[in-house]
Amino acid sequence: MSDDREKAGNIKPKMFSEDPWMVGFISDCLDIYGCPRNEEDCLTRQEEVWYTYSSMFLMGAIEHMDKETLDEMKLHDTREAAYKYAALYEDLYREPLIMPFMGKDELVSGV
Repeated sequence: MSDDREKAGNIKPKMFSEDPWMVGFISDCLDIYGCPRNEEDCLTRQEEVWYTYSSMFLMGAIEHMDKETLDEMKLHDTREAAYKYAALYEDLYREPLIMPFMGKDELVSGV
């Protein structure tokens, strides 16, 4: 996923909702971090914000994924690919693929 590799230019915002593999991959990435998997899973305002926050980080990471990495991930089922990509991302950037959501408690307490 280095800058000198070809970026996966075929990743377009539309692909996040229309490509069944990508939809499953995104859902599984969110799930392994304990986030709501989609908007329908959000039961509270807090979960809606958490889902939006987490999705924003994830989509940014996926948009910057190089083509080689995307092609490698697509060789696996979405769950396995989510775990592999999360580990790869953490190894490369020394931070989690989806950053912890610090706003959860404040949303509940109304602060």
